[in-house]
Amino acid sequence: MNELNPCPFCGGKAAIQRESHRPPPELCRTERPGEYISIPRSPVNDGWGAECENCGARGPHEYTKPVQNMEQATVDWHRRPEPTPSIEKAFDLIRAERRRQEQKWGKRASVYLHPLHQLAILTEEVGELAEAINETYLAGELRREDRAGKENIKKEAIQVAAVATAIIESKLKEEVT
Repeated sequence: MNELNPCPFCGGKAAIQRESHRPPPELCRTERPGEYISIPRSPVNDGWGAECENCGARGPHEYTKPVQNMEQATVDWHRRPEPTPSIEKAFDLIRAERRRQEQKWGKRASVYLHPLHQLAILTEEVGELAEAINETYLAGELRREDRAGKENIKKEAIQVAAVATAIIESKLKEEVT
């Protein structure tokens, strides 16, 4: 069998191995507001997969699409697209959000707030991120489509990171003064 290509994310060595997948539990809302039940799922699709020994990246297969042999796992690994998201892109998005926050609230406002005020803002943003994740991945007729979607999750995660960055900035400024 051919040698596997390096990991497209970190350049690490990859290996083919036997896999058993257990999908995440299904979360369902109950009739009581804010209450959910967790329904575990059985292991699915024993098969083969490629995994980076360094960062843990896996071949491009899903729980519902088993890879039945080592050869197919190798083909799938080699077919992996080059990663488009990168840490630099993520930092660029966070920087842009920080600039937007400074334009909206003023440069001094976010950096010179009391730590409890900063915590309140961060907690509010984390709550919005949690809501976006719940609305995206929870099934049911109570789902609010306007708050769901991977794009909304990304937007809220960027806002969380930007607020956390403002807190770091304020602590760095305290060290200087």
